Amino acid sequence: GSHPANHIAIRDNDVYVLEFSGYGAISRNGEIIVRFDNPIEEFSGSIEPVMMLADEIIAFTLKDAKLLPVVYDLAGKRKAELPIYGFSALTASCHDERKGIFYSTSLGKPEIVHSYSSGKLEKVSENKLLDPEISEEFSMNDETKVHYFLASAKDSRHDRAVVYGYGGFNVSTTPGYRHIYAYLLAQGIDIVICNLRGGNEYGEEWHLQGAREKKINVFNDFKAVVKTIRDRRYRIVVDGASNGGLLTSYSLVNFPELLNGAVIGKPVIDMMRFHLLLAGNYWTNEYGNPDDESDRKFLSGYSPYSHVGNRVYPASLTWVRMNDDRVHPAHGLKFYARLLETGSPAYLRADFTGGHIGLKHESMLQESADIIAFVHSCFSS
Repeated sequence: GSHPANHIAIRDNDVYVLEFSGYGAISRNGEIIVRFDNPIEEFSGSIEPVMMLADEIIAFTLKDAKLLPVVYDLAGKRKAELPIYGFSALTASCHDERKGIFYSTSLGKPEIVHSYSSGKLEKVSENKLLDPEISEEFSMNDETKVHYFLASAKDSRHDRAVVYGYGGFNVSTTPGYRHIYAYLLAQGIDIVICNLRGGNEYGEEWHLQGAREKKINVFNDFKAVVKTIRDRRYRIVVDGASNGGLLTSYSLVNFPELLNGAVIGKPVIDMMRFHLLLAGNYWTNEYGNPDDESDRKFLSGYSPYSHVGNRVYPASLTWVRMNDDRVHPAHGLKFYARLLETGSPAYLRADFTGGHIGLKHESMLQESADIIAFVHSCFSS
């Protein structure tokens, strides 16, 4: 069947193509020479998931959301796995025919740079702010295993955790550097990174199990991890932005008894009207179309804005960017107003300088400081 593909390179008149079928594959002149055992990293403005050197191919694959570079020869024979620090995420990569360079990060390391040439891997530089202990575990949602990372500083009391999730749009959630989490780790707050259905951590089928009418699986996967952490006597703040803001607003409304707080960033929340606002019409393949009667039924069944009840919820910080060109700030503003009507301790932060992705440095620092202060306030009582 048809599927997306990207040109890799031409060597000796042979055309190599990366094909996004299954977990991914490499073809030479139309014939598959490599079928990946694990999903590969996605193309972005700074990441090439496959590098072709003079006589080798490097593929950046994911194994349980950990970075795993694998080397093949030009005939597709697997040669080696590159021994890098696995609890990391690829941030940028570049190459010529002689050398490949790739830049990764981890929860305590904002910079890890490697080079590879002629069968030799070299660590060029590493910037380490802290050295958290990171483990990986699974929770169970019915018969589905839900993978997550648990990071903690060596002096942690293991009683406070920020639990992060996204679960959508075929995006893999990897244990890369986030400045807010590095600071919280240094303050003795543990960080949990969840790999939920809807992402690409286990391929396209994993994504589809968390899309459209199956979106409820994402929320239940997240709840399974939150409950696992709660059962260990942790106090919990959930954190997510954009599609992840949908996840944390759903969590606040549907299982408030497990939470001490919720950070709800630039969120999609009103699932009855998202397609009418800014870029929302492009998300109907992921969420469903509210104008379609059958889609509207399952969307209305979970839309957080539609299910705010007459009760007091845990503390929440809804943060929006008023110039957001992707997710309309009305989602967050309306949800905040509805929470206020319940008498819940709801807070709103509105930025007027940045868009959905970009933000001035000073504004980013102020935004981060407010989020950190809110998290601390949730754990102070």
